[in-house]
Amino acid sequence: MPHKKTITAICIILIIFSLNSCFTKKKDFFAYKYPLIKSGNPLSIKTNGFYAPVDIKGRILFLYENRIVKEGPWVSDFFFNKSKYFDIINEDYYTQKGKEYFGSFMIKDTSIVIQLFNIHTSHNPIYRRWVFESSGLITSDTTIVLYSNFEYLNKNEFYKVPVLFKFVPYENKPDSSNAWFRNKTWYNENMHDSRR
Repeated sequence: MPHKKTITAICIILIIFSLNSCFTKKKDFFAYKYPLIKSGNPLSIKTNGFYAPVDIKGRILFLYENRIVKEGPWVSDFFFNKSKYFDIINEDYYTQKGKEYFGSFMIKDTSIVIQLFNIHTSHNPIYRRWVFESSGLITSDTTIVLYSNFEYLNKNEFYKVPVLFKFVPYENKPDSSNAWFRNKTWYNENMHDSRR
C-alpha cells in the first residue's frame, strides 16, 4: 500500500510540473476591449516604423494601425548606432517571426496606454505570460513619453523617470497577425468592433 501512495504522489507532482507555465494571466489585459480611439480629437501617431527609447536601455515598440503593439529587441543608445540595431532588428527571429511580446494599446486624446504580454517561464511557476502596462503622453506624431511601466503579476513599477521614445521610419515591420492571441476565442469575442 505505501508503494502505491508513493507512485500516486509522484504522478501528482509530475502533473503539477507539466502544468507549470501553461497559463496566461489575461484578466489584466483589457485595452483591446476599447475603441481604437476613445475621444473625438486624438493626437495621431506614426505607425510605419517603430519607436526607440532615447538615452536609456529599453525595447523598441512597433505600433500598428489596428492598435496592436509588439516589443522588439533591447537597444541602448539607439540613435548613436542605428545601423547596428537595424541589422539586429532585421535578423532577430523573435522580432520578425515570433508570436510573443505582442499586446494592444489605446489612445485617449493625448494619452496612451500600452499593454504587452511578457513571456517568462523561469520567473513564475504558474503563469507563462502576464501583462506589463505602460502609460504616458503622445507629445507629437513622432514622440511618446512613457511615465510608468507596471508589471501586474508581481506589482512592480520599472520606470523611475519618464522615458522618451522617438519614431524611426522602418519598412520591415513584423506582421501583427503573428500575435499569439489573434486567433484565441477570448480575444475575438471581447475585441471592440473598431479593432476588427
